[in-house]
Amino acid sequence: MTAINTWLKKEKKLWNCDFIGVAVNVAEPLAAKEIRWRYTAGPEDLAHQKIRLRIGRGIAGLVWKTARPQSEQHLQEQPEKLMAYPISRTEKLDAALAVPVLRPSASREGQPQEVIGVLMVGYRQNRFFSPEEVAQLSQQAIAVAELLQGGVGHESI
Repeated sequence: MTAINTWLKKEKKLWNCDFIGVAVNVAEPLAAKEIRWRYTAGPEDLAHQKIRLRIGRGIAGLVWKTARPQSEQHLQEQPEKLMAYPISRTEKLDAALAVPVLRPSASREGQPQEVIGVLMVGYRQNRFFSPEEVAQLSQQAIAVAELLQGGVGHESI
């Protein structure tokens, strides 16, 4: 088991969520980005591994494009969201909070923020996410960035 998978299992318990995952770019260096849920804890089955997203598509693709957190509620009641967010459909998620994972060097002044992944927690019951929870998950994305940059999943960056 990789360090990132161990970290995800611990965070899943802390967040008391049904699903937690990190989506990363798996495309070759000069190819168009292909975002996939590479690291997960709590999936119902392996269907999430077949999801392939482009920038701006799906919740991970939107977070990647905007470099901003995104939360969604009542997903199972919105057919258009289920079609737009395949992870919510395959994992039967009703609420999700996703945040960008930024390259650590991007925090230096003057450099653009580069998204290297998306961290998401999902719940099969509906719930609201407070601003404090958004900030907390954004902080956790820093740990994910360090794990990704530390060689875990290096082939995905």
